[in-house]
Amino acid sequence: MIIQPLASGSKGNLTLIQSENAKILVDQGLSAKQAAFRLQDAGHNPNDIQAIFITHEHGDHIGGVRVFAKKYKIPVYINSNILPIVRMKKNFDEIKDVRTFNPSDDIEFMDLILHPFRVSHDAIDTVNFIIKNKDKSVGIFTDLGFVNNLVKMKAQSIDLMILEANHDLNMLKNGTYPLELQQRIKSKFGHLSNEQSVNFLIETLKNNKIDNVILAHLSEENNDPNLAIDYFLEKLEKTNNSVKLMIAEQYKITKSFEI
Repeated sequence: MIIQPLASGSKGNLTLIQSENAKILVDQGLSAKQAAFRLQDAGHNPNDIQAIFITHEHGDHIGGVRVFAKKYKIPVYINSNILPIVRMKKNFDEIKDVRTFNPSDDIEFMDLILHPFRVSHDAIDTVNFIIKNKDKSVGIFTDLGFVNNLVKMKAQSIDLMILEANHDLNMLKNGTYPLELQQRIKSKFGHLSNEQSVNFLIETLKNNKIDNVILAHLSEENNDPNLAIDYFLEKLEKTNNSVKLMIAEQYKITKSFEI
């Protein structure tokens, strides 16, 4: 299985997952034109995408879905609990093939099994995904305000982790965001800080060996890639854990990983 973030951040999220028989996207928050450019830059034809799987209804995750799915005739899989909202607000009725799933129910697609599970975020019913092909799996842990026992359990069997590291607490506190927005970001319905993320990773590594971690959804204003990497490395070194870290970027594709 090949995993490649094509965009990650508050201006649009797009992740490519490819197996022997399947080629799918998780979220599509870019414009249709920009998404096509990113796919082509990664060596893929947009016409070859077979499905789009949606985590939640925020614009940076579904902003480009309607146009992209219509243009390339791609089925869209979406949580049944949020479909009425996106139909009303995002004109999803224009997409000919919309398929619903229930959180916690496995979705079989070609040779992939996608397992959605609920996380805490300020959307109607946000899910993250574990995506499995044969005996390998990737876990996508983004847009969650805190790490509960369910999230911890889901991380125990994955081979590659895409992990939100949204903000540095000091940068958020001393930045330009108003106090109300800072509190929302730090709340159980917001986003994971560098500290929360690395603690989650360290706990996961106690029982599961993961070689590669992709840090995702970094805030442009409240985090810095070098700061995040250095912070993670410092904390991991103290626990004698060693993993390869990569940043999923907003404005260009990230290298692909094969598991």
